[in-house]
Amino acid sequence: MRAPGQRPGDARRNRRADRQPRAAGAVRVSSLAVGHGVISAERSAGERERGTFRPRRHGHRGRRAERGRDGSASGARAEHRDGGQGTVLRFVDSANLVEIEEALARGFPAGITTNPSILAKEEKGDFREHIKKITRLLEKYGYDIPLSVEVFSTRPDEMVVQAQDFLRHFGAYPNLNVKVPIGRDELAVIRELRRRDIRVNCTCCMSFNQAVMAARAGANSVSLFYGRIRDIGYDAASVVRQVRAVFREWRVPSEIILDVNEALQAGADIVTVPPTFFRQLVSHPKTDEAVTQFVTDFQRWLK
Repeated sequence: MRAPGQRPGDARRNRRADRQPRAAGAVRVSSLAVGHGVISAERSAGERERGTFRPRRHGHRGRRAERGRDGSASGARAEHRDGGQGTVLRFVDSANLVEIEEALARGFPAGITTNPSILAKEEKGDFREHIKKITRLLEKYGYDIPLSVEVFSTRPDEMVVQAQDFLRHFGAYPNLNVKVPIGRDELAVIRELRRRDIRVNCTCCMSFNQAVMAARAGANSVSLFYGRIRDIGYDAASVVRQVRAVFREWRVPSEIILDVNEALQAGADIVTVPPTFFRQLVSHPKTDEAVTQFVTDFQRWLK
């Protein structure tokens, strides 16, 4: 049925226009991992000129998400990928208190991730007390970014018990995430923890199938080991793109966490890096050269 005032053929032309590719100036912004969910949006050249832009939200709590175990990194510092590819959050992959404090004091991290191997590099002692020291550093600098702590049992029933133990000891921190390695029995662990409203980061994923199954089990985030995938001869970037495409198609709210910076262009939401990487990000020999020149020139002028 034609709308009032519509001429014959208008509706047909409109339908054809809808199927036309976007104009060259149109920009797609996809997979903005802010909070628990995914925002996908398109911004046309006209919208840019008019300054109007309203993203479509899919299962998203808003940019300022609710805090707590069902919340996410609302206060995270985000860095935008070049080329309008979305938002990437960089997590510090460390349990070293000095390194973490150095990063927090400079506003670098959007999250902290640990694992048993990382904790084993620190001085021996009560690991619970060590994690508490990390939470105190986060509170000291006013952060409520995600903090991931991994279970270290190999038995599924004990993993659930350990996750509950983490909650008892670190639950006062509002953005605790329990890391659970991928595995057939571990999928049941993920479902059980999510049933208990415990946030889960499914780690050690090396394949497309593992990542998708972890997300379907309810994991809030999925950690793909980009470097190790590449080491065994697979196209790691392709795996990431495939996972991202499925997450987008199914509107799965799980975020993709990768362990190297090269994965940014492949579609990662989050990249975990050692603290030394942040120092490299902010350092450049030409910057040092310019600062030295400014000071030298001014000192010479003062004489």
